[in-house]
Amino acid sequence: MATAEVDDAADRHSVTVKAARNLATTTKTAPQITGLTPRWLLHLLPWVQVPGGTYRVNRRRVVVRADEKVAIQLDGKNASISVQSLKGISLLSSLDDNVLADLASRFTTEHFESGEKIVKEGDKGDKFFIIADGKVECTTLGPNRETLRLRLLSDGDYFGEIALIEEKPRTATVRAITPCTLLALPRPQFEALLKSAPNLQEDFRRAINQRLKASSNANEYGEEVINLSAGHDEEDDIAESHVDYEDDPREYPLSVVQTVLNVHTRVSDIYNQPIDQLNEQIRQTVEGMKETQEREIINNPEFGLLHAAGRSMRIPTRSGPPTPNDMDDLLSMVWKEPA
Repeated sequence: MATAEVDDAADRHSVTVKAARNLATTTKTAPQITGLTPRWLLHLLPWVQVPGGTYRVNRRRVVVRADEKVAIQLDGKNASISVQSLKGISLLSSLDDNVLADLASRFTTEHFESGEKIVKEGDKGDKFFIIADGKVECTTLGPNRETLRLRLLSDGDYFGEIALIEEKPRTATVRAITPCTLLALPRPQFEALLKSAPNLQEDFRRAINQRLKASSNANEYGEEVINLSAGHDEEDDIAESHVDYEDDPREYPLSVVQTVLNVHTRVSDIYNQPIDQLNEQIRQTVEGMKETQEREIINNPEFGLLHAAGRSMRIPTRSGPPTPNDMDDLLSMVWKEPA
């Protein structure tokens, strides 16, 4: 065997590449980071210096709060609603807990298949619906009898609440686009509840009138309108107004991303050329911290943008993952014409 190796070396006329590489200088890169992203959000956000460690968001007072989604309990095919969830519905928020408990027991569970119409535009409104599971589409007929899509509703949304207090025809058609489970409250059940308690109907009407009055003097965001006078004509009375602020504005305390980086001195002393080990360890750690920073800004349940977005800024997808149609709906909500 040794003789064969000697003979093979004797037959060669040049040094091998493997042997030559032992004398060559290897060009090496710094360690690559597979999880590194462009972090475009960190570059786009308007950063603000917070010397006190707390960021307070002062806003104008909102006199008409936007309705939030309602929590529904599902047990198989049956749905139910709690008193606290009913309080989240502005129309019912002024009712007493005992009344709401009685009201919750009067809801019935209804099921609809995909494509089935739940209510039809122009029909008499006689039921209030809360979506327990599924998605529905609200449409109306345009001036040329074309179908115009108004909005898409999903779990926790509700519609038809005006049918509880007024006998008005439905202003839209609601169709199930997925199999749906809904809680329904017929108007006769609601009226029977109001008549069962002394002065309840009068108190309810008063609360509704107060909300309607506040809504008539609020802008599309629920803020009280500033009374202004436009024009000039001799001795016109100038409108009086004031701007009010929230009493308890939201505050965001400083949140820190931190770690302890360990580097042995024998590593930084002996293996520090041609790449500085300490600098490289710091660079990799800082990159990881910045990735965590952007992820927390988006997903953190306390201050993340996804959790801080208001209901009016959210749209449910038609089915499953977002589609180009869903993206069109989103763009139509935020698009602003250039100045």
